[in-house]
Amino acid sequence: MSTTELSSYQSARSSLSPSQAFGLVLDSAVSTVAGRLERTTAGWIDRLSASTDRHHSSAVGTELADAGLDAAADSGGVARRAGAEGVKAHLHGRSPAWAAVRTAWQAGSPAVRAAMVTSAVGAVVLLLLSPALALVYLLSWLVIAAVSRSRADRQPDRAATRP
Repeated sequence: MSTTELSSYQSARSSLSPSQAFGLVLDSAVSTVAGRLERTTAGWIDRLSASTDRHHSSAVGTELADAGLDAAADSGGVARRAGAEGVKAHLHGRSPAWAAVRTAWQAGSPAVRAAMVTSAVGAVVLLLLSPALALVYLLSWLVIAAVSRSRADRQPDRAATRP
């Protein structure tokens, strides 16, 4: 609220209550911060646009993304590597799901490969026999994922509490 609005508001009411004064100050502070944030993000967008205009090609950006994704894949396990390959495939216009499955297959042990084949065969059989069973099958995978995630979240807690 500007000073002219404040003076006209004060003339309409002879005195402000503490809550109204606090509200006016808070409104002014939020407006100031929002304006600064808007100017900062506009500056960032301008810098990013200028950076991409200088290179005139998305190939440089794709190369940088590939290098970053390769570094992320090297620092993680099979799941992170498969996810990174999926994102890279999407950036290059290929199928991310197929790239992720192919990477998981190549990096997986024989047990993982057997599990992937069994899962795929089971899904096809269920789709052919009964769509309702296929839905139960897919829901069971969600439950398995939730249980494994909760167990993984609990593991560091148990290790930290042990003497």
